[in-house]
Amino acid sequence: MTQKQSTDAAVAASAAAVATMPYAAGAFVYDGKEYFDITFGISPLYWFLCTFSLLYFGAVLKNALIKYNVPNSVGPPPKASGFQGKELENSEAAYRVK
Repeated sequence: MTQKQSTDAAVAASAAAVATMPYAAGAFVYDGKEYFDITFGISPLYWFLCTFSLLYFGAVLKNALIKYNVPNSVGPPPKASGFQGKELENSEAAYRVK
């Protein structure tokens, strides 16, 4: 195969790829203008059913979690005293002794 033949083959292959790009992108041509299908070819009824079911079952799950949530402790949380260093809490010698 000569250099010119391989160049011609590459040009033909790239032209074929460019010609099929609107189909790969899900685009279509109507009256000479290219449009893109925002619903990806899926019926709007099924988009509605999917959205409705996600919202419905999400709300059911949220309501069940709120209804059956049991607090971990009874009463207010314990109050901690002020900050103490590790040496005071564990009765250890200071690590920076000079």
